[in-house]
Amino acid sequence: KEEYTRKVEDYLAKSSASPFQNLQWLVLEYLQCLYSVDYCFLIDMQQGRELSNGNNEFKHFWLKIIAATLQKCCGNNAVNIGLFTKNLIEIINRSRIDGVPKDEQEGFIDIMLRGITIF
Repeated sequence: KEEYTRKVEDYLAKSSASPFQNLQWLVLEYLQCLYSVDYCFLIDMQQGRELSNGNNEFKHFWLKIIAATLQKCCGNNAVNIGLFTKNLIEIINRSRIDGVPKDEQEGFIDIMLRGITIF
C-alpha cells in the first residue's frame, strides 16, 4: 500500500495532465494493481478477516483519491461522486475475480469515465 500511495501522490503532484487524464491514470493504475496478483489472492482477501482489513485500507485509499479527482472533473453536477466511485471500484473488483480480461475492463472503464464526466 505504501508503495502505491507514494507512486500515486508523486504522479499527481508532478502531473500537468488534465483532471480527466489524471482520473483515467488513477483508475487504470488501480486496475493494474488488481491484475498484478492472482485472482485467488483477491478472493482470499475478501473472505479472510485479517486480510480483509488490509484490503479495506487499500480500497479506501483508492476510493478517496479517485473520488477527489472525479470531483475535479465533474464539478457540481448532480452526480453522487462517492456512490459512483464506490460502485465503479466494486464492479472492477468483481470483474477481476470473475476473470474478465484486463483489456475489456479498460474499455469499460473508459466508457464509464467519459460518460460520467460529460454529464
